[in-house]
Formats: sequence, structure tokens, C-alpha cells
Amino acid sequence: MNDGDYSDDYPSKEIAITALAEAMHELREFGDAVQKEATQLSKTIGVDNEEEPLNLVLGVGKADILRARVTTILYTIELMLARLDLIDIEIDPRQFQKAELISVAVYSRFDKATKMLREQAKNRHVRFRFEGHSHRQVYLYPVFDILPFLLLDNAVKYAPVNSEISVEFLEQSGYIYVTINSMGPDIAPDELPKLTDKWFRGNNAKNFSDKGSGFGLYFAKYICDINNIGFSISQEGNQFQYNAVSFRNFVVKLKIPTS
Repeated sequence: MNDGDYSDDYPSKEIAITALAEAMHELREFGDAVQKEATQLSKTIGVDNEEEPLNLVLGVGKADILRARVTTILYTIELMLARLDLIDIEIDPRQFQKAELISVAVYSRFDKATKMLREQAKNRHVRFRFEGHSHRQVYLYPVFDILPFLLLDNAVKYAPVNSEISVEFLEQSGYIYVTINSMGPDIAPDELPKLTDKWFRGNNAKNFSDKGSGFGLYFAKYICDINNIGFSISQEGNQFQYNAVSFRNFVVKLKIPTS
């Protein structure tokens, strides 16, 4: 078999290299987040000299900061592991069939994602608002864990300063409906169907920010597909100008079966 061939048993070397290259960007970001939080954590508890006893006295405020940083580190590591699972699946799509379904509380996964993005959102003066609730546990593949992060990270990345991202939950007729509304760069009609194509970014998105990679929504759609989750994106409302770029309300809708 040549290196460029693909068979039922082995992925091509090109597919493997591409998948790994795409993942490195996100894994580095996750790693940077863990390092930043760990550094701040060490300052919070006063780790100055490992040879000296640590007399740790925490007030309520400091305890809350400590808990928040430990939680962020934990969630980030969980996302890194989910991202590694996604690499396996992209290299060989049959991998997800070998994984066991796990019980997932959808609402809590989105809540975790907002905590992960707390600093990023704060720096951009972007607020999260949750509406409704979902108490139901559903069985999904473990890579679902990274989906809320991908969607909310994309929303924060392109949101204007002092804007709001709303996440609405509704349980109805055997489904959990999740709707994310956020302001984002206006998308031309011919660009909208391409947003889930790997590497694609709309022209206004490029003009607004150079931070996008063009595969967040691709992976989001991919994760939805393997979990039989309905996925749609659209734009609503009137245009407005921000930093010489046209913006509109960007809507992502998920339809998650509960059985």
C-alpha cells in the first residue's frame, strides 16, 4: 500500500498528518489556558518556596477564586482529552463506533463551557445568559463534551464588545432543543452553506478578526452528525456596523434526541 492510499483498515498518512496539524492549534490553546490558570493558582495559595511549610489560610473570597481556577483547569483537561478523541475519529471515522455511549447532562456541559471561557469573555466584555433548563440525561458519545466549547468559543471570538450571548434550552416531544444567539459578522448568502466546510471563513469574519481557524463549526457539525443531533445555522434581524464591519444576529440550533 502506498502512503497516500486509503483502505478500510488504515487511514492515509496525509489524513493522519492533517488531523494532527489541525488539532495542534486547539491543544496549544488549551495548554496555554491550563498553564495560565495554574500560574494564577500558585499565586493564590502562595506557593513561593516548596521547601517551606505552607500555612494556607483562605477567606471566603480567596476560596472562591481557588475553586474557580481549579475548576477551569479540570474542565480544560477534560476538553483536551475530548479533543484527542476527536483526532482518533477524524483519522478513522469508525473509532466513534467503538466508544461507549455515556450519560450526558447537556445543560451542565454548556455551563462548563462558559466557565472555561470566563476570562476570554470578560476581556471582551461579553456576557452569557442562559434561558430555560434541561434536567434530562441523554446518552451520547464522549466527544460531545467539546461541542458546547466549540460553539460558545466561536460566539465569543466574533462577538462585538459589550454584547450578550444567549443559550436557550427547551425539552419537548422527545428532544432537547438548544438555541445559541450571538452577534457576529454578517455572512453573505453564498457563504452560509460553507461555514461548516473545513477551513472556510466568511469575508466579514476575516476582516473582523484574524484569530479564527475555520474548523470550529466543521467539527461542531461533525460531532452532531455522529450523535444524530440536528444542527442548523442561520442569521436573523437587521445589519449594523461595528468597527467598519457589518454584523447580524447569528443563530445556532441543536435538536438532541433524548432516546
